[in-house]
Amino acid sequence: MSSSSPDPVVHRSAAQLAALPAAERERFLIGLVQRRVDEVLRVIRPGAAEVVEPDRSFLSLGLDSLGTIALHGRLSADTGLALPVTVAFDHPTPADLARHLLALLY
Repeated sequence: MSSSSPDPVVHRSAAQLAALPAAERERFLIGLVQRRVDEVLRVIRPGAAEVVEPDRSFLSLGLDSLGTIALHGRLSADTGLALPVTVAFDHPTPADLARHLLALLY
């Protein structure tokens, strides 16, 4: 894919988010963060069955520093935002992180 082509993941997530009423955007982003955390956990802890609850800390879920870097990359790709690598430490739950993303996007 050339650098001038839009990223289909970013386009899809951004289009889905923009189409939602403002009141539903936070719920969409919480779900997005939960899915991405689940994906990262499945890679770094195969076989572990964790429920990614919105108010459960990333640390208690078992997301280590390498996992937070992977989460950062996925969420940066999803949103098109230049997020700091420390974003999961700065906003330590899926709900906190989703609200932060919402504030940055809107």
